[in-house]
Amino acid sequence: AHGVRPYVAHTGREAFDLAGRVPMHAALIDLATPLGESGAASSDHPGGLWLLELLRRMPDHPPAVVINTRAYSQRQLQRLLNEALRRGAFSVINRPPDLEALLAAIQRVVDRRYHGHWPTQDLPPDDEPWPGP
Repeated sequence: AHGVRPYVAHTGREAFDLAGRVPMHAALIDLATPLGESGAASSDHPGGLWLLELLRRMPDHPPAVVINTRAYSQRQLQRLLNEALRRGAFSVINRPPDLEALLAAIQRVVDRRYHGHWPTQDLPPDDEPWPGP
């Protein structure tokens, strides 16, 4: 409705491939995203951190909101959240993901990165099919 077109990727590799094909203005990354089809991310090396690092290296990389959906010890959680911020996360939302917190983080992305207006100039026309994973 507001020029927002969501894309869903089920693995870090799918998401990175998608980001290379489609203009992305923001990314929502689950910290526990698996790297590929063959297995889940380990608690020591979450695929979401890998994806965040790759997106950060892209020219004009999208701001990323990281969502933690797993239960970690307080020590692990603090280490992972610090690492996400170090790798360029715009914001981190902790477990359980709260819709209001997510919407507030997206609003901050729009306000700070796009001066209060969601960019629509790079989106394909509505009648063009979405390039799905």
